[in-house]
Amino acid sequence: MADTIKAVLINSTGHTYHDIPDLPKSWEIAPGRLAYPLTETPVPDNLAGKPVDYDGASQTWVSAEAAVANELAAKAQEAAAQAQQAASDAQAQTAAVNKTLDGAKSSIQTIASTIPDKAAPGLAFAWPAWSGAGVKYTKGQIVSYSGQLYRVAQDHTSQADWLPTATAALYSLIAYDSQGYRIWIKPTGAQDAYAKDEIVRYQGDGKLYKSKVAGNVWEPTKDGAQWDLVSA
Repeated sequence: MADTIKAVLINSTGHTYHDIPDLPKSWEIAPGRLAYPLTETPVPDNLAGKPVDYDGASQTWVSAEAAVANELAAKAQEAAAQAQQAASDAQAQTAAVNKTLDGAKSSIQTIASTIPDKAAPGLAFAWPAWSGAGVKYTKGQIVSYSGQLYRVAQDHTSQADWLPTATAALYSLIAYDSQGYRIWIKPTGAQDAYAKDEIVRYQGDGKLYKSKVAGNVWEPTKDGAQWDLVSA
C-alpha cells in the first residue's frame, strides 16, 4: 500500500524493517523517527493513527509528541542542574573572595594607626562604618561616617550621641583635595595640629598654605606669622 510503511527500526547496523503490521504513512514524522531498538511490542490502540516513537528505557510505544516533550524536558532539567551547579560554584567563589577581603580588612585595621591620613582614602573598603552601639574604639583607628573618614583621637567606648561630626575631641576628619593636599580644618588640640612644613588647602580662599611652625593650630589667613602662602 502506497500510503503505509513498515515501522522503521534502528539498530547498530542502520535501518531495518521489522515484520509488524503496516503503519499509516502519516505516522512517519521523519525518516527513521518511528522506533528505536528492535521490538516486537505492538503499538497500543490508544496511539492508533498518531505518530509514534519507541521509548527504549520503558520499552513502550509513546506518541511522537510526548517523546519530543520528554526529550525537551530532560534537556531543560539538565540545563537547570547545570545552572544550579554554576550558581553554587559562584557562591563558593564569592564566599572565598569575601573571606580573603575580610582578612585583608582585619590586617589593615590592625595597622590603621601606622597608615598616613593621605593613604587612608585609597583603602576606603577597609574602614568599618562608625557605630554608636557601645563599640570600643582605640586611638589611631579609622572609621567611615556619612561618606567621610575619621581617625579616632583617643580611646573610648562609642555612644549614639557622640557622632564623629559632633565630637572633635574623639574623632578628627581625614580630608584631602584632588591633588593630595590636606584640607585645613580647625584643630581641636595637639593631637590634630599641623606639622611644620605641612601644606594644606584652605577652603576659605581655595589657596595652599605651608605651616611655618610645629603644632600649628592657627587659621592660615588669620596669622601670617604661622603660615606661608604657597599658591595664589
